[in-house]
Amino acid sequence: MAPAASKLATLPFNCYEIGHTWEPNCNIAAIQLAGSVSKEISLIASRRIPKSTTDIVKLVKDILRSTLFLQTHGLGYVVFLCRLRRMLGKSNFYTLSYLPTFLASYVSIMIEKPQRRPLLALYVTNVATETIYRMLRSRGMVRDIKHFDFFLFCTSMVTVIYNMKKGNRRGDMVDTILIKIFGPEEFTKKREEGDILHLHERQVLRSSAELPRRVSLGGPGLRVVVGPEAENANVRRRANEDTYRNRFVNFVLWMHKSVEDIASHLERMVTAIYESQIHEMCPHNQSCFDYWMEGFYSRFLVGCGIHGLYQTAMLAKNLLSPSRKMPIDKTGGLLSNSVLYPCIRSGMGLGMMNLAFRLINCSFRWLKGMDGPGHAAVSGFISSALGFLLLKPPNSLGLYLFFKAAESVISESHKKNNYVLLNLVDKVYGGGWCLLYSLSTALLFTVAIFEPHNLKPSYYHFLSKATGGKLFEINRTAIDIYGTNSSVFMKDFWPKLSDKYVSDHMKQLIKMRESVNNDNEATKELLQKFINVN
Repeated sequence: MAPAASKLATLPFNCYEIGHTWEPNCNIAAIQLAGSVSKEISLIASRRIPKSTTDIVKLVKDILRSTLFLQTHGLGYVVFLCRLRRMLGKSNFYTLSYLPTFLASYVSIMIEKPQRRPLLALYVTNVATETIYRMLRSRGMVRDIKHFDFFLFCTSMVTVIYNMKKGNRRGDMVDTILIKIFGPEEFTKKREEGDILHLHERQVLRSSAELPRRVSLGGPGLRVVVGPEAENANVRRRANEDTYRNRFVNFVLWMHKSVEDIASHLERMVTAIYESQIHEMCPHNQSCFDYWMEGFYSRFLVGCGIHGLYQTAMLAKNLLSPSRKMPIDKTGGLLSNSVLYPCIRSGMGLGMMNLAFRLINCSFRWLKGMDGPGHAAVSGFISSALGFLLLKPPNSLGLYLFFKAAESVISESHKKNNYVLLNLVDKVYGGGWCLLYSLSTALLFTVAIFEPHNLKPSYYHFLSKATGGKLFEINRTAIDIYGTNSSVFMKDFWPKLSDKYVSDHMKQLIKMRESVNNDNEATKELLQKFINVN
């Protein structure tokens, strides 16, 4: 095996021999790649059905903008790849992929709407973060942490729910989905006049406790005024004189009283729920039990319906495909358990998330007589755990929620003017979204070229389809000298190059390659002679 070359080591081959091997002309190759990208554009640019002339015009503008946005990626990559090659005269690891993709992505994201840039940046950064983890794992620098995806999903959900309960709602897609799952009532504050009076009474009692009181010292009429400081000193003195036995007895009595209080609160809560009563802090109008069951049934039906539509679409796709794979089980039934069970599991997942969240929140209101973000965090963690176990979301969803949770924390800190911590991060709320998107996209495309085995398979197939298969026509054997195993999926591929447009160095390499029977592994050894050649 040939030794890996430095990332700054240069190759004397031109952009046609390494990059756009399907077309020797740089301009035509750029246009062809942009045309391949444009074939993947569909009406998903707008999810609404146009109902008026204004909606139709807006739909056309969105489609044109999205088409130009994606085409600029393909066009810009080839343009910047060729221009960098002509400016420097050589190519290295960074000029072959990262720099041209970064420049093309930055130009492309400037075409998109400013409102869509944060969403695109977060999505691409989400995939890039997972890709970095795959790269580190393949290098042996990190290892899988057991149940890490579970804790990442739950903690991210808790952070988002906690901020939403505090009133820090941004109205984005995640907040909208969580409100649909748990219900808008749980994130709406219910204020009553009685609550304000109770708060005022507590303030009066707190202020009256600080007033001086008359304390008798023994003789008739002999009274002095003792303030709270002197009384607290006497209390501390008596506490120091207590023995460990008395402290243990007091602890046991306190535990006994706490258990009795909890039991009495639970009895009162169960009785009230059985009698269809509503706590004054509950935001719903019906009884707590009806509130729980209504949320469970509605979310169960929604989950079953959504997954049922997905299964129906997949069934229709299988029926229309040439192979026509029918989902028939051993008993010969068309709708096997593999079709029905996921629908029921999806419904149970959404239903149990809603039921656990509402039940625990109502229990806290009955037991403690208050409603706060901390209670929502506890119920959110338990409901998220149930949702993770039943729905089994992908790892990418947990990473996406993590970035949304970080965004909510940054947004909350930004409102509090914590400039010491957010001096650098605050710049993301401007053109920094474009920079974040460009850095992440450049990383993904570089990994797709040099380390395809470390890229998420679904994203690798998406890039291959979006480029019209031209991602497979890059001369991966030539760039495999950097030791990234870029030809792992195409070990026998060598591009068909026209002798009219190849350089003298490539002609020399082709002759040497013919002497080793066109073996790619031997060609990698021969490529060592062309590193840093003028």
